Amino acid sequence: DFDEKIVQYFIDIIRDDHDLDVNTLSDVNKVLSRLRHAAIAAKISLSDLPYTSINEEFLTEKDGVPVHFSHELSRASYEEMIEEFIDKTFESVHIALSSAKLTVSDLDEVLLVGGSTRTPLVINRLQQELGLTPQATVDPDLCVATGAATQAAVISGEKIDAVLVDITPYTFGLSTFGEMNGMPYPFVFAPLIHRNSVLPVSKSEVFFTMHEGQKAADVSVYQGENTDAQLNTMIGEFIIDLDKIREENPIVVSFDLNLDGILNVTATEKNTGLEKSIRIENAVSRMDDNDMIEARDRVDSLFDDDKTTTNKASDSITPENTKFEQAQVLIEKANQLMEQATNDDKEDIIDQIEQIRTAIESKDEDAISEPMENLTDILYYLES
Repeated sequence: DFDEKIVQYFIDIIRDDHDLDVNTLSDVNKVLSRLRHAAIAAKISLSDLPYTSINEEFLTEKDGVPVHFSHELSRASYEEMIEEFIDKTFESVHIALSSAKLTVSDLDEVLLVGGSTRTPLVINRLQQELGLTPQATVDPDLCVATGAATQAAVISGEKIDAVLVDITPYTFGLSTFGEMNGMPYPFVFAPLIHRNSVLPVSKSEVFFTMHEGQKAADVSVYQGENTDAQLNTMIGEFIIDLDKIREENPIVVSFDLNLDGILNVTATEKNTGLEKSIRIENAVSRMDDNDMIEARDRVDSLFDDDKTTTNKASDSITPENTKFEQAQVLIEKANQLMEQATNDDKEDIIDQIEQIRTAIESKDEDAISEPMENLTDILYYLES
């Protein structure tokens, strides 16, 4: 159904662009076959990339003139096409649970079966509907075949050994501007590679600048499971310069994690092809020490009211430059440098953060200035 929906989308584009009804062609079967293969390739590509290009040269002829089909399809458009099918699938899931006299709380694991389950929307909807993260340790394409082959081997009396695969023990993503507890928040964690993904793994997602004329975007890479990026471990950061063309400029960020635990992160401005990347060694083994955890737990307690996030997609990589958002950026920086601070410095840092938080809650710009200056001085000392 997913494939046929994309094929129909292609047919509609050909009709609009070339004033041509594919179904009336003498070589309709050949054209539909090519479009179907292109649809399958596009679906597979969009599982990992936010955009994919379809190029079918000499697809057919019209009045003796070759007709070429070239189109860029976004993941967002594709997911909009298939959402009705996903809704029907979840109806079947709940019917199956009801027939088995089970509830969602009785489920221990969710296993993805079939290549189409790689679609990010399917995974996101599963998490929303069932509250469980689907297992990524089994290839969805091979799941049914492997199960059938294993069962056949058991029936025939063969010895079956466990199959070991390399997986990532952590989730990797970016800090983005989004919503937390219904309020704008500049450090929402946007996962790209989820925990338990089989290695090697490559994932890409598209983000957008916030305002027209934005000169640069800060790409901050985090490791962790918290929806608040500040409470995860920052493992890399770089700046990508922008062309300042317009508002909502798309930036494609790609994560590539290999078997050696090396994470390559690339940010590409889609309109110009401007690109910047970072290589993070031994990404899968980075963990906070006990002192770092204790300090961050204390900082965490200052933001108890802001922990719940919505599922709204992030709007931007960089927040607006207001006084209070500058304070949030300063707090994030303090969290990053906390691990290299002495115990006395940690106490001073947390004290200043407490004062900043109080000023933010009361929206007092005068009261926020002094603790921000004090915290800036402490961080300058640590960086020096």
